[in-house]
Amino acid sequence: MVKPEWGRAAIYTQHGNPQDVIKVYDFKLEALPEDKILIENFVAPINPSDVNVVQGVYPLPKDRTEFTVKSNSAEGGVEKLVGTIGGNESIGRVLEIGSKVASISQQNFAVGDWVMFMSSPVASAWTTHTHVSPNEVIVLKNTHGLSPTQIASIKVNASTAYRMLLDIVKLEKGDYVIQNGANSGVGQIIIQLAKRWGYHTVNVVRGRENFDQLESFLKGLGADIVVKEEDLESPEVVALLADKPVRLALDCVCGPQAMKMVKHLKPEGVIATYGGMSKQPMPASAPILIFKDITFKGYWVSKWYKKNTPAKWLEMWDDIMTMMEKGELKEQVTTPINWFSGSGSSEKPLDIQEVQNAVTSTFTSGRKEIFVFTNNY
Repeated sequence: MVKPEWGRAAIYTQHGNPQDVIKVYDFKLEALPEDKILIENFVAPINPSDVNVVQGVYPLPKDRTEFTVKSNSAEGGVEKLVGTIGGNESIGRVLEIGSKVASISQQNFAVGDWVMFMSSPVASAWTTHTHVSPNEVIVLKNTHGLSPTQIASIKVNASTAYRMLLDIVKLEKGDYVIQNGANSGVGQIIIQLAKRWGYHTVNVVRGRENFDQLESFLKGLGADIVVKEEDLESPEVVALLADKPVRLALDCVCGPQAMKMVKHLKPEGVIATYGGMSKQPMPASAPILIFKDITFKGYWVSKWYKKNTPAKWLEMWDDIMTMMEKGELKEQVTTPINWFSGSGSSEKPLDIQEVQNAVTSTFTSGRKEIFVFTNNY
């Protein structure tokens, strides 16, 4: 494997809206430190939390690094830049291993190993290449013949869905789970895992022109009921859910919209909020708390990772990947944003302005997208 002299990355030098502050640069890959590993990234998803980090409103501070970059000015040349590479989740492979890595790491790294990035103040995902400490990545020894795109969202979205269904409420077969954002990456996995484990799902989505098409797609994944958010309090939906044992609500929106789901929970039910897309507070009423004894709590899968060992992480990831390999679990639907053209031996980087345009449009597209840095894996 050839070590390149330059990498390419999406970097921000200040917090703000990603479409305004994220800039794509070619940066010089310095000599590999003895205690680091050189990684070539395959793919990196764009998650809502990644956007929040760039905006400066997510509790995951990132270190700033000095880069030597090719100037985007008409004069060309190189310049120094202090900034942060975006993203927290990617799949890549080991290109080179520092001479001291074996003596400081409990993992056995080999050139060619596939690795998954763990969130850290210095981990960089939206980049073709990066130097990492061995404790910032996990070696994936058994990828079951899956593609990087299939594996890419396991750490955040698939694991969030997996753990929420297992850890928050002791669900019994036949119980119902109600969720909003049901067409999101997490939502799609929740539908499939719930179906597989014997639970039913009520899936809330925003009204749209192609609702029938979306409903058909979600039911194809295993959804039992799909309803529009604006219909949650209608007499028809109230009657439909009146006799359903809805014990758990999973919320990625927060605010008044989430409270519409709470009203369908059975007494002593639980609502877990794992996202705040509405950026509005939860207006819980006294009767909901007193007479129905509803529990409100938050969920952040990063806390689960901190409380458990890497062996437990791999146990969960292997279970998810095995289900994917067997066709029992479909990865979330994403739109690839390629940073290259061609394929195989003819693959080459796109012009940097083309990549910049594609990256900028990503943050306003409204689609779930994934950066693809190479298909040569």
